[in-house]
Amino acid sequence: MNATLPRPKPKVEKVCAQITKIARRLGVHGKLPTVAQLCENLDVSRGTLDSALHELETRNVIYRLHAVGIFVSPYVKKTVCLLIDSRNSENDISPFWSLIVEAHQRQAGLFGFNSAVCDVRQEFDINQNSSNTNLPSPRAEMKHRIENGDFDGFNLFGCNSPQLAANPGV
Repeated sequence: MNATLPRPKPKVEKVCAQITKIARRLGVHGKLPTVAQLCENLDVSRGTLDSALHELETRNVIYRLHAVGIFVSPYVKKTVCLLIDSRNSENDISPFWSLIVEAHQRQAGLFGFNSAVCDVRQEFDINQNSSNTNLPSPRAEMKHRIENGDFDGFNLFGCNSPQLAANPGV
């Protein structure tokens, strides 16, 4: 039997995103504000905050030590995104792009970062040919992740457009 876990309520999800952003800024084993401070700063009830903290413990974003505090889990890694634009290449994606992606992933791993890759060309092609409009496009998903602060840094490659370089979520 395939059991699915219930999804947290939207307000709890929003608080989870806010606390995750704080945790990523603090870094591994960083101490988060107290429960009272978080309730005040995030303008949420103790019950909502407790639900969010429980969810974040489940996701290995934080850990709590009784009577000591709330800390960032050692499993939280920073994520750097490689944003490439292969629309300017004369042919289809060449082995050159795969070498760049591999090097990006290798370098991210050496520094203890997670790696994400987004090719503007492929995203554009997928959006144009998509027949299922109920699913978010990869570009919309990437924009959502950028707006949520899921990435700690970007590497832009082949992005000649000043607008794209200035705002990769557009």
